[in-house]
Amino acid sequence: MGDHDIEELLVSLRAGKDVVISCMRQKQSCSDEITIPCVGIVSKQLLTAFVLSGCRSITFRLSGCNGCCNEDVSKAFRIECKQLLEALEDLRPSAVMLSEKKEQLVHHEMDRRSYLKKLREIAVGISQDTFPFTSDHLGDGLKKSRRIPFKTELIRKIVTNLDRDSRTKIIHLFSSTISLTEECNCCPLCKGICPTGAIKIEGSGKGKRLKFEMLDCSGCGLCVEFCKINAISMSHL
Repeated sequence: MGDHDIEELLVSLRAGKDVVISCMRQKQSCSDEITIPCVGIVSKQLLTAFVLSGCRSITFRLSGCNGCCNEDVSKAFRIECKQLLEALEDLRPSAVMLSEKKEQLVHHEMDRRSYLKKLREIAVGISQDTFPFTSDHLGDGLKKSRRIPFKTELIRKIVTNLDRDSRTKIIHLFSSTISLTEECNCCPLCKGICPTGAIKIEGSGKGKRLKFEMLDCSGCGLCVEFCKINAISMSHL
C-alpha cells in the first residue's frame, strides 16, 4: 500500500481488521502497514474516530520517535492516547497499542511543501470519506460566512450515532461552554467574532437572548476577548 493512501486507510478502519500505523521514517513491519508523516499529527479528535471505528486493534509503532526531531510531539501523543483510552474505556473501543520496539529508521526525503500537502490530504480525506458531512447540517448564513473546523465537525459526526450516555461523555471530553453575567445586553460583538457561528442572538427588544451551540464551538475564546463589558466567560468541560 502506498504512503498516505487515505482511501485504503479508511477501508482498513471499517473492515474490523488489525491496523498498524507508523511514521514514514520507519521500516515497515508488514506489507499492509499504514504510514503517515508523523504519528504526532493524530489529534485527540481523530484518535477518537479511530478508537470508535470498530477495528479489532490499532497499533501505533513509535519505535522511531525517540531521537526524532518531532520527539516532543510524539511524547504528547503518547500521553493524550493513554488519557483518551482511559476516558473511553466503557465505550468498548478498539484495542489500541503503542509499540515501542526499537528499530532502525530509514531515510525518507520530503520537503515542507509536500509534508503539509500530505497533512491536508489526510484531514480532508477522512473528513469527506469516513465521516461524510453535507451542507444540510449548516444554515444558509453559516455556510456563507462561517467555517466549522475539521476537528469540531469530526466530533459532531462521531456523536451522531452514539447513545445518550456515550454522546455526553464524548461531548464533555472535547467541548467548551460559555457563561453569561447579568451585564450581558446581547450586543452583536460575540456573535460577529465567533468564527464557527456557535453564538446566535434570538428574539428582539427586551426578548433578546444569546443562543449557544456547544457542538459548533471550537473553544477559541474570541467571544470572551471581544466582550467589552466582560460579560462572557468560557470553560472547557
